[in-house]
Amino acid sequence: MKKDTDKLFGNISDEEAERIAADYPTGDKEQRDRIFNEIERRVEGRTTSDDMDVSGVETYRPRIYMKVISAAAALVLAAGAAVGGSYLLRGRDKNLTVEPSSDVIEETAETTAAPTTEEQTTEPEVPTEEQLLELLNSRSYDDYPQLNIGYTMVSDNGVSTERGLAKRDMVTGNESMVKKWSHNAEYYKNFSDEDLADWGIDLDNVESIYTSNEMFMYKDLYICVYGSSDKNFIEQYEVTDRKDSVFDTPNVFASPCNFYSEVVLEEINTGKYEIQEISGEATFLGRDCTSARLFCPSVTEYEQKMGRGGVRIFDEEYVDEVQLDILVDNETGLILWFKDTQGEYTEEYSVDTLLFNEDAELPEDGADIKERLSGCAPNTEETASYDLSILDETPDSENIG
Repeated sequence: MKKDTDKLFGNISDEEAERIAADYPTGDKEQRDRIFNEIERRVEGRTTSDDMDVSGVETYRPRIYMKVISAAAALVLAAGAAVGGSYLLRGRDKNLTVEPSSDVIEETAETTAAPTTEEQTTEPEVPTEEQLLELLNSRSYDDYPQLNIGYTMVSDNGVSTERGLAKRDMVTGNESMVKKWSHNAEYYKNFSDEDLADWGIDLDNVESIYTSNEMFMYKDLYICVYGSSDKNFIEQYEVTDRKDSVFDTPNVFASPCNFYSEVVLEEINTGKYEIQEISGEATFLGRDCTSARLFCPSVTEYEQKMGRGGVRIFDEEYVDEVQLDILVDNETGLILWFKDTQGEYTEEYSVDTLLFNEDAELPEDGADIKERLSGCAPNTEETASYDLSILDETPDSENIG
């Protein structure tokens, strides 16, 4: 190293060296400590989480029960019916415009030039099953003061689409989750023309039809805004104590909030899948990932093992076995993409947005939420009488530091 350094700097004059030192100071002790601590944190890695709470309900396909609920809710909202209930999970984010990339997996082997005879190269080491599980369970949302994760879930072979964005700020403690559901024309094929006309559904413009939720965890409050593309629908909101919200146990990302990557990880940890193959390096969202293929020989046996009383079958072509392909971020341990294949049925989850700390957008503050509620009606008398004066207080950002 010293020899290389001498080659670079041996001919620099004393005056030039002093000028460089003045232009690029090392910073004060606090600045150096921050840089050192950040490097040390990244090098040492994260604490492995060994404890997992197991939760779930009967289901005929992995995670499909939530989409059955939301699909039914979409039809109700399109008809202009009233909406209520904290745990009817629908979602909205009108600002989400990023679509999942068609090139989901980019193998690095396809983009790396062949080495010359003078180069010494080695193939990337493929993780073992134990190392893959350790990577998956190393993920910790508490590693980041601010975090945004946006995703797209395409289910029923593309018939239904869910888009969502979760934001968390550990400094203020505020969080938000926005979701939006939509369906293509195939979804409405079994409804009569009369019903579709009554509901105002134009099959030539189905991409504009949606149901939505905007959920805000602000200080001690949980506020949910129920929305719809139906022009006759009056948007409504619901308020309850934050501690009573499923989205606050323990945070907006983690189970049992039904954040899909967490549901998949829970199923892996509780023995639903056998790891069939772990591949070499791959990239997704420009990040280095590990790809793997897993297999479940019997969903029915797994559901019975979990004490959920078997499986509800909604069609004659039900296939009991499931193949799961995943991409895991090598730095964070987060599942950035997965594809669930059950016979001819598929659902695909892909992260569209992954932002940390200074790059992340903060959750909505009191003023933002108050403005959002201004055009909505309370869904119950209890909500109407709820004290929302906390939204008028000084924004958290002005109270920090």
